[in-house]
Amino acid sequence: MVRMSDDTKMILEEIRSLRGEMKEMESSLRGEMKEMESSLRGEMKEMESSLREEMGTSMKEMENSLRQEIRDGDNAIRLILENEIRPQIRIVAESHLNLNRKLDEIKLELKRYELLPLRTTLLEQDVRELKKRLAISV
Repeated sequence: MVRMSDDTKMILEEIRSLRGEMKEMESSLRGEMKEMESSLRGEMKEMESSLREEMGTSMKEMENSLRQEIRDGDNAIRLILENEIRPQIRIVAESHLNLNRKLDEIKLELKRYELLPLRTTLLEQDVRELKKRLAISV
């Protein structure tokens, strides 16, 4: 067996005690890291829920704002229809009725004058026949 000197023994003991201290430090660090990890996870969950809550609130506010804008736009369109477009449509409709009446009157007049060329032709034929008769009898 190899004999060790006292210095070597002392160095070995120091090394063993350092190993023990290192193991303790390692386990202590691991514990602290686990605590930090769980703490960070908890904080992240809190932040996530806070963000979700804030986003939900802002989304609801945006939705309400959009709904209000749509209602306002709808009301504006209704006002324009009521105050501007409907009266103009009424004016156009009245003018259309007048034009339609005038067209009907013109159609009646045209029917009267439609037969004029036929009547003229018949009268001309009658005048020729009368002239012939008068010429024969004279």
